[in-house]
Amino acid sequence: MVRLASGDRPGILLLQEIPAWALGRLAGWSGMRAIGDIAQHPMLGPLPITAGAGHALTRLRPRLLRSAFAGQGNAILLADGLEVVSQEVIVLNPPRFRAERSQELGLDLVLRLAWAKERRIAQVVRLETEMLVANLHATSLLDPRIAAAEVGRAEAAVLERAVPGDVVVIGGDLNVVGPAAGLDGFSPPGPFIDHILVRGAAASPSRRAGGSSAPAGAVSSRKASSAPSPRVRDVLSSSVAWPRPGR
Repeated sequence: MVRLASGDRPGILLLQEIPAWALGRLAGWSGMRAIGDIAQHPMLGPLPITAGAGHALTRLRPRLLRSAFAGQGNAILLADGLEVVSQEVIVLNPPRFRAERSQELGLDLVLRLAWAKERRIAQVVRLETEMLVANLHATSLLDPRIAAAEVGRAEAAVLERAVPGDVVVIGGDLNVVGPAAGLDGFSPPGPFIDHILVRGAAASPSRRAGGSSAPAGAVSSRKASSAPSPRVRDVLSSSVAWPRPGR
């Protein structure tokens, strides 16, 4: 999947649900610079384990076990010539935030516990091209307000860091479907749960590899342009990726 997503040489590639063991291999698979961050560390029940051990356990039934043992993270891949000025990680569901929003939303105990089960993050990277890029993977639960709350937290954090003249990109697996994922001042969202939202630059319509019937894991992409400046060109492709062993 990583080779497929990077095959058309995007300027920026956003990846989510990357097993912890695979984060260090992304640059080799893609030929791009990779910035990877762990969201959920590899675990065996309540006990932390190494990425290698998580990988070995997952290989027994990779489609079934997925991130049960391997942990997972996010990654931003950059083409040559895109220089990083700063990078940081924003936790989308820290305890205090969960407690406040759970109270506001009237969540029951089951949903509160489910929301706490897995740490979710947004990567925020500033590039020399006056671009601020956020890559996030929001929580997926039956109540879509939970994912929307995390997206709102990511948006607020990104806009706090933006300065006049920035092109701002918020993308990834938002786990919010269609128009409900829209953000004020940003380009329209796509029809599914993977979105690329752009502010400060013209953006092409979002498209999904394989058409509307493409399965989960297909590539969702969007181009941004900022005429007359050439600083933003074919800049973004977003994918939910699950690398298989040896690929």
